[in-house]
Amino acid sequence: MSSFTIAKTILGGIYNQTLLASNSKLDKSTDYGHHNVGLSLAPNSSSGYDMCVGATPGCISNCIFSSGMGKFSTVQAARIWRTRWLVEDPDSFMMALVMSIVRAEAEAKRLGLKLAVRPNVFSDVKWEEKRIPMTSELMDWLDSYHIHPDKTNWPTIITLFPLIQFYDYTKLHSHDREIWEHNGHGNDGNYNLTFSASAENHEYNRRVIEYAVDYGYRIAMVATQDVSSNQLRDMWERPVIDGDQHDLRFLDEEEVLVRLKPKGFGKRDTTGFVFTPDSKWTPPRK
Repeated sequence: MSSFTIAKTILGGIYNQTLLASNSKLDKSTDYGHHNVGLSLAPNSSSGYDMCVGATPGCISNCIFSSGMGKFSTVQAARIWRTRWLVEDPDSFMMALVMSIVRAEAEAKRLGLKLAVRPNVFSDVKWEEKRIPMTSELMDWLDSYHIHPDKTNWPTIITLFPLIQFYDYTKLHSHDREIWEHNGHGNDGNYNLTFSASAENHEYNRRVIEYAVDYGYRIAMVATQDVSSNQLRDMWERPVIDGDQHDLRFLDEEEVLVRLKPKGFGKRDTTGFVFTPDSKWTPPRK
C-alpha cells in the first residue's frame, strides 16, 4: 500500500478526514477574523519519542497535555498515536497533514475567515525540516485543488502553503531552527515563532531568551495573577500583553512580553516554571 493510500485510508477511517482541530483558546480566533486549527501531538517523551527537546523540567511537569479534553485517556491515546505515526511513517503522515490543511483552508473560506495553523499545540517539532514526498498520487490530488508544487524539490507545509499563516511557541534556540537561518533573524515568512521563557535556572532556556532579547523578538511567560503587569513590564523593559485573549501571536508586535496565566498543573507549580512574586529569576538584558 502506498503512503498516499495509507494517508487517505487513515483520514477517512479514523480522523474524519483531518488531523487538525480547534480548542477553546484557538476558537477565540474567530473574533479576530481567523479560523484557527492546530495539530495535537504528544509532548516531551510521552509517546516514546522526544518531541520537545528544548523543554525545561518545569515545562514538562506543568504541561497542559492532560488538561481539558486531555484528561480523557482516549484523547491522550490519539495524540500519542499521531506522534508515533509521524515518527515511524513520516511520508504518509505528511501527506495526511497536507490533506488536512487543504480541507481546513476550504472550511476557512466557507466561514469567510483566514486560516491560521498551529502545528505544535503541545510539541516543539521543527516543521521547517519536515519534507513532503511529492509522489505522483499526491501531485494529482494537489492538482485537483489547483496546487502545483515542484516535484523535484520536496516542500515543507510552510513552503507548500505560502499564503497560509503558520505559528508556534518554541523553546528551541534559533541556531537549532532552519527557519530562522532562511529568514535571517526574523519572523518575516509565513511561519511565526514566539520564544517561550521559563522562570527556572535552566541554562539552555536562558540562552534561548538571551537571543530573543538581543534581537527584540516576542517572548511568552507564564505568571501568576498576583504579579502585576507593571512589574513584568519594568522587569523585562518591554510592553506586556494578555496572551489569553487569543492565540494568534503573529498579530502581536515583536518586542513584547506575552503574559499567560497558569493552567492545569501550572496552578500548583513547585518547579519555578511559573513566575510568582517569590521568584528569584530575572530576565537577561540587552
